[in-house]
Amino acid sequence: FAGDDLPVTNVSANEAIVFCNLLSTAAGLAPSFEEKTGKCDFSKNGFRLPTEAEWEYACRAGTRTHFFSGNTVADLDRTGWYAGNNGGKPRPVAKKAPNPWGLFDLHGNVFEFCYDGFDETYHAGNYRPEPRTNPTGHDNFNLRIMRGGGWASAPSECRSAARGCFWTGGGASYLGFRVARGVR
Repeated sequence: FAGDDLPVTNVSANEAIVFCNLLSTAAGLAPSFEEKTGKCDFSKNGFRLPTEAEWEYACRAGTRTHFFSGNTVADLDRTGWYAGNNGGKPRPVAKKAPNPWGLFDLHGNVFEFCYDGFDETYHAGNYRPEPRTNPTGHDNFNLRIMRGGGWASAPSECRSAARGCFWTGGGASYLGFRVARGVR
């Protein structure tokens, strides 16, 4: 698929972190990633992948429903591209309604890599049961968490709380990334 208004796809998480470092350097900021290990130094002010907790916080934008727009498929239809409305391919960005904080395309279109690695040793990689504030997740960088659902996803995969994982070194037409920035 080609087009300047389409989401970036077919890039690996490794390529995404290289991009974040290059963008940081170009902007005169301190790169956040150690590219060989995939580890992030959160004290740096450069661009990086959002943590899973940051991604969900930004997606929900203060809401508590399945989607930031509500609980029904009709609510998702107003805010995201998914298997029921996309025509079988990624769609141009920012064509659906933004969330309350003005962020677009958090539900559907393409899954987005998060910084966090997937914990294969813990019940299907789910969150740990103990409460934590702004966690950074597991350091398994062979598999990274992906969030948001994609153009081929069922509505349930596009929920604010839905999550999956993908191999760090691979890319796909339904997987991309967004960047975060700043000192935590």
